[in-house]
Amino acid sequence: MIVDIGSGSSGWGEYVLGKDNERNHATLIMGDTELGDKICDSVDYAGGNYVRMVVSFAKEDNVGQEQGRALSKEFVKKLMYGYREDEYHADIVEHTDTDHLHYHIRIPKVNLLTQTQLKVYWHRSDLNRKIAIIDQMALEHRLTVGNDFKSLILILLMRSIK
Repeated sequence: MIVDIGSGSSGWGEYVLGKDNERNHATLIMGDTELGDKICDSVDYAGGNYVRMVVSFAKEDNVGQEQGRALSKEFVKKLMYGYREDEYHADIVEHTDTDHLHYHIRIPKVNLLTQTQLKVYWHRSDLNRKIAIIDQMALEHRLTVGNDFKSLILILLMRSIK
């Protein structure tokens, strides 16, 4: 299981579903991309208006669509632990157009109850938490763990400084 996390300001829905939702092999499995677009367009944060993630699985894990959908939703719940579900909006789109199943996730950086900026993920402080979530899910569901080497080097450097 590999999870890539970044941020963005606009165009997510059109990218993952295609203009006018015509992208083959792309299925919205959670959320409402039009509502997500409106939430993202309602703010203008310097670091982007939403957090975007890609959750993917190794071919060897033989993750089917039902399990992949459940795992992508589980990842969102674990990442957003501490927030109530009515405090944030999340969209998940499944892509089956590559040799490995993967899911695109978007969470606008707006707390829906307070209308304040929502802290979803900040790489410097949340990288260890992201890796712990991935490791725990991979162990529990017997999945291959994949981490990019830049992140691992950063963790080792941070640990050696302490």
